[in-house]
Amino acid sequence: MLAIFQRNPHEPRSLESLVKEVGKTAEEVEAGLRELEGLGLLKAPNGFALDLAKVEASRIKYPQRGERIQRPDISIRIENVVASGKLDHELDLQFISRVAPSAEYRPEVFPGLVYRLRKPKSVSLIFSSGKIVCAGAKSERQAKMAINKVVEELKMKGIVIAGNPLVRIDNIVASADMRGQIDLEGMAESKRGTLYEPEQFPALIYRSEDPRVVMLVFSSGRVICSGAKRERDAKRALYKLFEELVEANLIFRAELMPGPIRSMGVPQQ
Repeated sequence: MLAIFQRNPHEPRSLESLVKEVGKTAEEVEAGLRELEGLGLLKAPNGFALDLAKVEASRIKYPQRGERIQRPDISIRIENVVASGKLDHELDLQFISRVAPSAEYRPEVFPGLVYRLRKPKSVSLIFSSGKIVCAGAKSERQAKMAINKVVEELKMKGIVIAGNPLVRIDNIVASADMRGQIDLEGMAESKRGTLYEPEQFPALIYRSEDPRVVMLVFSSGRVICSGAKRERDAKRALYKLFEELVEANLIFRAELMPGPIRSMGVPQQ
């Protein structure tokens, strides 16, 4: 919606003309207008048009070319780390379920044994092939620690295990608050690797090539990043997305953030 107004910001538009231009229902267009009104970016004396002064005041500022990247304190959190390890031999899950009463093993429902740890808080799936999959950790370190702790506890319970598993990180899910409203329609029109079908799902799907991750981008500024193999790659993808949104004038905030904007570089590989 914002991208349509930016093409000719001085021209007031009626609801009927916007419905035709956007190609959506009147209810969907009205919802978009309410969002812009909520941001204080819309004026409607004789039709709907952008309040250019407020648009400029609310736009996240980007530094001049050659300066260090300035950004608000974007809130990034690691939500889940999935890791796996493989032993060089098979495991007797029935025996493990007998010596570890807290473990859950129902082969008629699921072929793996569920093994929970309180610290670090995580859930591991143990398979008879010797593969262990851990989910729920909040960092790479915790995920690796959890799998090694599961192996040590099994040894203490009398399970014969040769060697230690080689642990690898399979997926990291991170979330971020970009602290601004994102123009998803403008992003879908201007950025490659995007899929946006609001009638099917409220978020835009963005596939980044460098780093190779998939992100769900919501108009509220919330972004969920999945597919990274390292924490720093997930964070780099989110910082990079923010910079690209700022450069394309696709991110706005309702109020200017108090205090100075910190200056810092983007995490490198």
